[in-house]
Amino acid sequence: MFRVRHSYIFFSRRFAKDLDLTLTASVKKGGEYEHFLDAFSHVLNEDSSRFKVKLKVCNSQGASGTTIDQLDKGNADIGMVQSNAKWNSKNISAVAYVYSELYFLITNRKDLMSIKDIANYRDTLKIARLDSPSQTSKDLLDLIRFYGIDSSRLRFVDTTYHRTRNMLKEGKVDLGFMIVGLGNEVISSILKDSTMHPVAFENTDAYLLRRHKLNKFVLPMGFYSLYRPEKNYETFATKAMLVISSNLSDRTVYNFTRALFEKESELVNEYPFCQLQKVGNEGETYIPVHKAVLQYYNRDQPSFLDRNTNLIATILSVVGLVLSAIPIYIEFKGKEKRKRVKSVILEMQ
Repeated sequence: MFRVRHSYIFFSRRFAKDLDLTLTASVKKGGEYEHFLDAFSHVLNEDSSRFKVKLKVCNSQGASGTTIDQLDKGNADIGMVQSNAKWNSKNISAVAYVYSELYFLITNRKDLMSIKDIANYRDTLKIARLDSPSQTSKDLLDLIRFYGIDSSRLRFVDTTYHRTRNMLKEGKVDLGFMIVGLGNEVISSILKDSTMHPVAFENTDAYLLRRHKLNKFVLPMGFYSLYRPEKNYETFATKAMLVISSNLSDRTVYNFTRALFEKESELVNEYPFCQLQKVGNEGETYIPVHKAVLQYYNRDQPSFLDRNTNLIATILSVVGLVLSAIPIYIEFKGKEKRKRVKSVILEMQ
């Protein structure tokens, strides 16, 4: 569990020059996203540096939709969202995936241990979910539709993950749904509790065909403690994605991306579940990759001239041959013309 050390988070790095600015981060205060950014800042501040970014936290209530809205309106400069988040915005860009987030459907009842049990239950069920608007609540509704569960028999309780855990423990709800990283303190405590049970997802391959931006993930038995979970848990996974405002300068975005990837090993030591990955720019997410991020990704790739040296040399050789042949052709055509003129003159005589 990583705690926020300061109300302001400072970033530093030796490679940047004369860069000193303040950014506002849209994350839920005390949430997993802020814990990750706190770990990131702690790693960077181990070095004295001219690259300094003071990061103020703007509370997003833990919802990807709120984060995107805050960046879109210029109220924040950086944030973290689910990689499958689909919201209309032209003002934000992706930087990198930072860790995996898993779908968890939890129950405190042994008669609701499967999707079939839930679908066949005839009375009203209470299910806790993250406050709307959130990508988590949208994903839950999509699962309900896919599995043919009658939503009219579900009573949704919009709350936080911490309260979801408490309500499950107290029997105030029958189910709880969350999308969190493996290092999340709430899901860790839930799955260590023998009175809580993860509901197994079914027909996962069929669901992935319609939600191609998700992946299948198998959480192994005993991951959190001895026999917890009691067996392998097959679920779905998205990724926590670092996003940034398109209003920031290319230099700032490039240096920020460089700081992230160059300190990856130290970041993993500070935040063990970190899995930095580049974001593809071919429809992997609904949010495009920033052009400065792509520039950093492709920094070691050869230039166009380097990649096509042989082709360019061949083209230049062909052009040279053509140019050298032009005078010969002109001289040849001139001789032919003089011959024809001389022949005509002789005929006229």
